[in-house]
Amino acid sequence: TSTPAPDLPTATRVANPNAPRIEYFTSDSAAVAPGSSVNLFWSTRGAAGATIYRLDETGARSQLWNVPPDGSLPIPTRRSDRGEVNFVLRVGDGPLAVEQALTVALACPDPWFFSPAPDACPVEPAAETLLVEAPFERGRMLYIEARDRVYALFNDGRQPAWLSVPNRYNPAVHPELEESFVPPPGLYQPIAVLGFVWRGSDTVRNRLGLALQPETRFVGKIQAAPAGAGAETLYASSADGMVLRLLPGGESWQIITPP
Repeated sequence: TSTPAPDLPTATRVANPNAPRIEYFTSDSAAVAPGSSVNLFWSTRGAAGATIYRLDETGARSQLWNVPPDGSLPIPTRRSDRGEVNFVLRVGDGPLAVEQALTVALACPDPWFFSPAPDACPVEPAAETLLVEAPFERGRMLYIEARDRVYALFNDGRQPAWLSVPNRYNPAVHPELEESFVPPPGLYQPIAVLGFVWRGSDTVRNRLGLALQPETRFVGKIQAAPAGAGAETLYASSADGMVLRLLPGGESWQIITPP
């Protein structure tokens, strides 16, 4: 008979009793309003001091505070901050360094002007503005007075799905329409602000085609949600009671139908 060899003992790593450690890193609020302060609290052991970093939206460490090993610190947020604020507490150096992250949610201070509302918090309150809209054979055009820009929205499946240009129409200088152009029955030539862009851009004119009906001028609302790296998703009232959503970079656009 054979006797099995005894199990060899497994080596265990002994913790360095002199290594710094973080007892806790927390805030007294689960969520704070943008523009108010986040109160941070921390306690460490085995460290002469600590460093608190604030992370930007890309996760990079954009601000730092050299703090004592135990204490509290109010850190102001910006009125424009949205979503959440992120911090990292670090103690020690080199291989003995220890870090702990903390995320504090930001309450949404402004409601959306429509429903169903997006999950994101709007950048600012809804703005009431004059809108000029017209449907086209292959999309639609929209002028937003508050931004003084004309938006061409295409549904031909090509990219970009939409584009915008600043308004350059001057009724004292530019004609309202091209008098010599007579569209086929049932179709229309866009006029004024929309027509100036349509006539001046081969891309807009060729991709949209002709208007299906005369433009509609109405007072509606616009609002935007942050989309990272300074981009935004734009929401605007439509003349038919729906809401237009324009994703950043001309990626796509959709129609939101309220319940």
